Amino acid sequence: MEHEIKKDVEKKSGLSKGELQKLLERWQKKLFLTEWDLKIQIVDFLRKDFRQSGNFVADLDKKTGVIQLSCNPFRDEEYILVHEMMHVVVWSLDSYAENAILKNHKEGDKVHGWYLEHLERMVDKLTAIALGREEKKYA
Repeated sequence: MEHEIKKDVEKKSGLSKGELQKLLERWQKKLFLTEWDLKIQIVDFLRKDFRQSGNFVADLDKKTGVIQLSCNPFRDEEYILVHEMMHVVVWSLDSYAENAILKNHKEGDKVHGWYLEHLERMVDKLTAIALGREEKKYA
């Protein structure tokens, strides 16, 4: 589900783009994602339904991706970066499962919503395990 964003925002609070790039490189090695060409993009999420801190856009065939991070972070930025990278780790399984669900259900219906909610819970748990931290509870 695509939502409106303002891309490549110049002003950013929190960690600098350089600091985030160093974290990306470190975690790419730790998560065995070195075959992926991953970029960081600082954006302003313009969602009205909830405050968004990160997103991941990928091309699985080319193994390229863009991790979009909020220009106005309100959560632990390393956690969010690793969370989005965990989406890369599970991307093949996630894509397959979501496509199978969408063959029989509409995007955003109850079954699809259940799937997305449980995907996020699993990714949060994997993120907490990788970071050796307590799992974040975001409501």
